Amino acid sequence: MGTAPARSALLALIFLGGMIRCGSSKTPTPVSAENAPSRPSPASARDEPEASQDTAGPARAEPDPSRDDDIRVRVDHVGHEPRSALRLQFAAGTQQVQLIRAETHITAAGVRRALTLEGRRTARILEVTSEGTARFSVEVGPLTLTSTEQRAEAEESTESTSAHANSSGEVDSCGLWLNHRVNVDAAEPGALALTATALVRAPDPLPPEAVGSGAVWVVTRAWEDGGGRVEQTTTYELLEANDSAFRARAVRRERSADGREPASESRGEVFQQLGWLFPDEEFEQRSVGTTPDGGQIEIRSRMQLLTQ
Repeated sequence: MGTAPARSALLALIFLGGMIRCGSSKTPTPVSAENAPSRPSPASARDEPEASQDTAGPARAEPDPSRDDDIRVRVDHVGHEPRSALRLQFAAGTQQVQLIRAETHITAAGVRRALTLEGRRTARILEVTSEGTARFSVEVGPLTLTSTEQRAEAEESTESTSAHANSSGEVDSCGLWLNHRVNVDAAEPGALALTATALVRAPDPLPPEAVGSGAVWVVTRAWEDGGGRVEQTTTYELLEANDSAFRARAVRRERSADGREPASESRGEVFQQLGWLFPDEEFEQRSVGTTPDGGQIEIRSRMQLLTQ
């Protein structure tokens, strides 16, 4: 079946990076069991956030030359009072360890394929300047992809491969990544190498203005992944926030610009502690498309990135 459906199914679930002009930040208070927004839970059955007529002009982010990425952030609704700017606030020595797990099931032309992605992502804040910009490092690995294939009247076959990746750079309180460098070690190029690369790059940036509960913002981005241009749109709805963390519902749509791969839609929630480099995420996805020979292909996925 090739690696294209696997890339679409896995990468549709990964937040990728971008750049946006940033305002001032405010110092967060420690998150406790009493004041932290609840962590995300699967939200595939929930309604998509609706955009309001209360709009602000789009904040155009400059492309990151190391990514050949194009990203825009538009706030459609600033939400209810009280409002505040969602800004990251780092402390030197902070370490975030996330467990990665994604399960993908692909059915096409009488062939059923199951993909299981497992691994660990470690992000470290190495140094923080007086302006709030932080120097960081990110490591992913071992990232393991196990593929099990079942054909009609044929025995089940299983194969596994692994990859490592790391990156480093600087980040400001809006999520702007500067001087970003990526290294990937994979047995062979393909879906796993692309996924490892995505996991050591930036998540979506934060909205550029103050927002409150019910706020809706949209992040659109496009990039070249080696197999063609990919276009992605994510709509966020702020569910709750305090000085230290926020939780948002998200709907993400991704498609290849040339239409050669089936479009995907995933729904879920993100939880961002403002001292972390990455948000926790839980997403579910289902997409249906057409194979080159006119057959149907169905992809179902569930992804989790949870901090230990």
